[in-house]
Amino acid sequence: MKLFIKNFAKIKEATVEFNGITVIAGDNNTGKSTVGKILFAFYDAFYDITQKVKEERKSAIHRAISFEFGNFFNDEEHVRNTLFLPNYLQYIKKIKVNDDFDAIDVDEIIQNALGDDFHALSVEDKQQLHKNITARLDKIKEVQDEELKERIIGEYFQNLFNSQINSLSKDGSKEDNAIVTLSIKNKNISSTFYHDQCIEVGQQINLLNKSVYIDDPFIVDTALRKSSLPDFVLRKSSRSELNRRLTQYLNQPKEGHLVEKLLAEKQLEEINEKLKRVVPGEFTISERGDVALKSERLTGTIDIANLSTGIKAFVILKKLLEDDVLKPKDVLILDEPEIHLHPEWQIIYAELIVLLQKYFDLTILLTTHSPYFLKAIDVFAMKHDIKNKCKFYLSNMDWNDNSAYFTDRTDNMEALFEKMANAFTILNSIEDEYR
Repeated sequence: MKLFIKNFAKIKEATVEFNGITVIAGDNNTGKSTVGKILFAFYDAFYDITQKVKEERKSAIHRAISFEFGNFFNDEEHVRNTLFLPNYLQYIKKIKVNDDFDAIDVDEIIQNALGDDFHALSVEDKQQLHKNITARLDKIKEVQDEELKERIIGEYFQNLFNSQINSLSKDGSKEDNAIVTLSIKNKNISSTFYHDQCIEVGQQINLLNKSVYIDDPFIVDTALRKSSLPDFVLRKSSRSELNRRLTQYLNQPKEGHLVEKLLAEKQLEEINEKLKRVVPGEFTISERGDVALKSERLTGTIDIANLSTGIKAFVILKKLLEDDVLKPKDVLILDEPEIHLHPEWQIIYAELIVLLQKYFDLTILLTTHSPYFLKAIDVFAMKHDIKNKCKFYLSNMDWNDNSAYFTDRTDNMEALFEKMANAFTILNSIEDEYR
């Protein structure tokens, strides 16, 4: 699998390959997170996109019918002459709209919505209401599926990137299209943006796997509480857009999937042993209804919010695995996962990631600026015999045009470690000056 990026935000042009674990190492603000969010956006936005288009059309139909009913019966004459009207809005919400939108029976909808009061309307009123609803539905039918798809994808990318999609480089221009393409087995999914608006979508393959994006261990403080924030609040920023989906996964119902869980447990024995070194115990529900951690070492439970930041990073993985959220072939994106971890815990976390790839055949994207974490991924990939499924990239900035670029260093890891060791070089130079 390959991701092609052109004129997107600060990335002028880039190709990133995924075959197991892909690591992008480099300084802050060099486009690493942008690659991760683009990959996440493809999987989350295009996943079951056909159904998303249908649901958008169904919602539009419900809103149209509700509007026409409300507009019609808001007329003073109808209010005065109608003795009783049922709560037609409740009925309309329950209307089941089939995929065949042409088969919608407007007369049946009107009659069922009004109930006994249907007969209180004159023939002219019935005909007028029918005409109004039909006209609005015809307008909705004129909107093509491709138009809806472009709008859905466009709004998703806009939310994720705060409407800053097209090139931000000095040489770039808003006139230049931003193009992102995901290629899987020579079949492509692509989106083209002009002035931060999606103008074209190409899809040759359906994405059937989910993507999980983790960049904030503090998400467990709210995600695993009974009173979590509603979606309309969570969608107000790009970070919240990422965490919204993760929150849903962390609260995924555990019922069913017994066969899958049994199979997963057998695969997870080695992974769980390593998790227990950091997060001993099991999840339980506290008296307040929140998720808590119960351990044999303690007399009571620990509220998730009271765990250290480092442990929270492991808690997220533990919860995703125990709830059978991660499935084979899924995509896992980890943005600087080592940032809150002691170097020794970075090593443990790195091996967990390698084992997850090995046992679940996940596509994993990691961004990092830690030499410890980078080295650990490389070493454990060799230990667990998946070195051939790893790619390593170095991210840099060209400050002449303020654009990010990526260099494949899989066959030259020393260049990566040299970049990661620059801080030590600077410190050694200062130290030598004052010896």
